[in-house]
Formats: sequence, C-alpha cells, structure tokens
Amino acid sequence: MIVRKPTKWFAAILLISMGAEALRAQDIISDAFGDSDMQLFSPVNFDFDDRPYQKSSGYFFRYDKLNWAATGSRVPLGNPNVTYTAQSTFTGGAVPDPPAPGTSPQPFTIVNGISDTAPFASFAWGKRYEFGKFNKNNGWQVTILDGPEFTSGENFGFGVNSNEVNADNGFPDGFGFGSVHIGFTTTSPDYFAGFVDLLQNGGEISGILFPQLGGPIDGRVIDDVNGNGMFDLGDTILFFPVWEQVNVRNVTETDGIELMRTFQVNNRHQMAKRQGSQWAFGYGVRFFRIRDQFSVDAFGGVYGDSDWETEIDNQIVGPQVQLQWEKQRGRWNFNAQGRVMLGYNIQDWDQIANFGSDLVPGGQNKPVFADPTVSAAGRRDDDFSPLGELRAEASYQVTSAIALRLGYTAMFVDNIRRAAHQVRYELPNFGFRDGGKQDIFINGVNFGFDVVY
Repeated sequence: MIVRKPTKWFAAILLISMGAEALRAQDIISDAFGDSDMQLFSPVNFDFDDRPYQKSSGYFFRYDKLNWAATGSRVPLGNPNVTYTAQSTFTGGAVPDPPAPGTSPQPFTIVNGISDTAPFASFAWGKRYEFGKFNKNNGWQVTILDGPEFTSGENFGFGVNSNEVNADNGFPDGFGFGSVHIGFTTTSPDYFAGFVDLLQNGGEISGILFPQLGGPIDGRVIDDVNGNGMFDLGDTILFFPVWEQVNVRNVTETDGIELMRTFQVNNRHQMAKRQGSQWAFGYGVRFFRIRDQFSVDAFGGVYGDSDWETEIDNQIVGPQVQLQWEKQRGRWNFNAQGRVMLGYNIQDWDQIANFGSDLVPGGQNKPVFADPTVSAAGRRDDDFSPLGELRAEASYQVTSAIALRLGYTAMFVDNIRRAAHQVRYELPNFGFRDGGKQDIFINGVNFGFDVVY
C-alpha cells in the first residue's frame, strides 16, 4: 500500500509561497519588518568588531539534507520458548533407549532457528525544511521533517528451486522439509499432525527395511510409524513449521512538523566584544510520526508459501520547549540547541497474514488439519512518549543573505511500539502479543543552506 507523505505537500507549498513572496519583495523599499530588497548575493559587510551586520527583521528559509541512522531492536523470529522434535524417518515401532544396534537414534530437539534478526541499525537520507519570520528579538518558525526512511532486512535458508512437488519423494523440489525453523504455538494440539511417506513401498536404505504398510495416499502408501502393521491414527507425525527460504524486512519511516515561537535574550548590556554570543528560548507544539513495519515472506517446505506483515504507527503530538545558544565569529556562526517534547502517542496497529497459500490438507507429507488461512488484526493504544532533540551546527556566511551550514542532530524517543516485538506467533491466525515498549535513537549529520531577506 502506498502512503502519501503530507510533509511533501507542505514542502511544495512552502517553495511556491517563498517564490511568490520573493517577487513581491523586489518592489518593496521598506516595511514594518525592515528591508526586503532581495539582494541575496551582495557582499558581507562587517562592523568595527569584525562581525557581519545582521538584519534586525525579515524572513528566513533553511534547507537541510539529512543522513541519519536509527537504532534497531533485534528480535527472535518466532516464539523463542517453543521447541520441536525433529521429524523421524524411522518406522516400525518404538525406538529403545539407548538405541539397539541397527535401529534409528532418538530424534533431536529443534529450537527456534532464527534467534536474532532485523530490525537493526541503518542509515538513510531525508530532508528538513525550516521557514519563519523574525522581528528584532522575537520570531516564529515552522519546521517540516521529511524522512528519513530506515530499511533493514535479511534472507535465511538455502533457497527454493521450485514449488513443484518432486514425484520421487513427495516434497517440493529443493531441500525436503525445509531448513528454517520458526517457533509457533497453536490453538489445537493436533494442528501439526499428518501422515508421512518418506520411502518407496518396500524401499531399503543401508540394508534396513522400512516397511510401507497401510492405505494409499495420492497413489502412494504411508509409513507404518507405530509398527502395528496397519494404517491408523497412530501413524501420524508432527510437521512443525519449517521453510526452505525466509526473507525478513523492516522499514521505519519518520516525518513531522513543528511550530515554534522564539524569544532572543537581549545582550546589549554586555560589552561589545561579547555581544556576538546570544541565548534564545522558545515554546510551541510538535507532531512526530514513527511508522514501523515488519514483514516476513516464507517459501517452500511443508507449509508452502506464507507471509505476514505487522505495522505500528506511532503518532506523537504535544507541547515543546527549546533553548538555544549561538556565537558569531566573523563569517562563522556556531549554534547549539536542545528541544524537549512531552508527547501523547496515539498508536495504530495493523496486521495481515497469509499462511500456507499452497497447502493441501492431508496431502503428501502434509498436515491433516491445517488449512490455508488468511487473517487480519487491528488495535489502537495510547501512551506517554517523551522526545528529546539536540542540534549542534556551524554555518559560514557566503553573502549578506546566504550561508552554508553543516551540523549534527541527535534525537531520542521513549515509550514507542515497534512492530517486530508485537507479533504473536500462533497458528493459524497470528495476531498481537504484548511485546513491551521500546525506544529509538536517531542521529546523524545534516548539511544545507540558509537564506535571509
């Protein structure tokens, strides 16, 4: 599903309105907010203390290209508390303990195979727009964050050559039952039960006869697992969830908008040489969105093609305060600021799962009771999610109205929900579990330019 970002529309409207305002400004000699002559490329003028003359009022626009990384939250794929007994190829009765010479050993225990998977930390590109108006020591500004969108993923298994069933062994071409085990609980203890046919009728391996008795299954005969010489329910085994290829992907998308009112502390009482350093504080409101999506695609094996996708939209809104310090030295300006938001987090949960799309109940080496299943789930929660942001930047004034900027941004958000933690691995309908609360740390560099007129 394609989701259009509202911040991209804000950015487009911003650029158009800025261009229209610039055209009008060329005809204005002066107004209540100072000179707006649009001389963007005029040289920088300095005062007697070697500081550029600063406009006392006007408009400003800032653009930043972002390269940020977001911390991951690596999780097991499946239920880590579930263990399985491996499928046994032995037929003909119970195996003594310890095994007698010439008999099959006890099957081994399989634990959840993928204990550590995506999401993990990754870098991505984004954009940030800021525009506003200032008049002497006071002003307001709007900040629009467009991205970044962080993507991580991993592939597991030996691959699937074909979904066609091999006539010789009854399995899909590739690697038999499968190579990637994922732990699931079930609503029924018999959900995984099915009949097995591993050898041709009367086949022989290493001199050991594996009798094939009982009724036909798809033109073949099943294994006499319990060795009683007949085909009955005692011949079922458990076909636990295992696939030949599993692809995992996590996408974390961020965007937001802020409206801030700022006040600059008057420093005219200080010595002239110290007036290049200034403090400012501000207050306003902020909306910040973290959309986290966790998807799994599984192919081959006993249960065939399956996929499940879970998405949680953290929509955080609340009041914000800001404290800023800057220092001017010649053409250089150094700026540091911190912001804190007390956020109310409205969380929308969504999940769609398609399990066993090519599963035939009771088919060759398939479960008897398991059916192809499509399920969907939704949920809404809310929470308190505080946000803290720190910026440190340096800018170089190229002309009287244009400056180039390089900086670092760090952001921490607490009490959010990430999709990978909230998947309930229960067949056939999946659903949500209480995977607790998570946090995210986003940081990286930004570079761009400022325009003042």
